[in-house]
Amino acid sequence: MKILIIGATRGIGRCLTDQAVEMGAQVTVLVRDASRFPDPRPNLFVVRGDILDRSSVEETVKSQEAVCIVIGIPPTRKPVHVFSEGTRNVVDAMNKFWFKGTIDLPAT
Repeated sequence: MKILIIGATRGIGRCLTDQAVEMGAQVTVLVRDASRFPDPRPNLFVVRGDILDRSSVEETVKSQEAVCIVIGIPPTRKPVHVFSEGTRNVVDAMNKFWFKGTIDLPAT
C-alpha cells in the first residue's frame, strides 16, 4: 500500500511512519524540513512541502492510496488555521485525483 503521512517528524506521526515502514508499506512523508527526517530506509520517501501549499499537497497526494494527517502545533492563543486549511488542501487533492469514498474523523 502507498501511504502518505503528513506530520511525520515527531510524536504520533513518527511512530506511525516507523510502523508503516516496518509493515512493508511504501511510505511517503510530506515534511517542511527534510533535515528533520534524516534516517533513510527502504520504502520511505521524504518529500519537502507544506500542508498549506496546495501544489505540494496535490503533487504528493496523487500517487498515494491513503493519507494520514497527524500534524501538530505548539499551544497558542492566536487563531489557528493550519488544521482546517491543510485538511481542505488534502481532501481537495484526494477528490481531484482518486478519492471516491467517505472520510471518518474521530472526535478527540
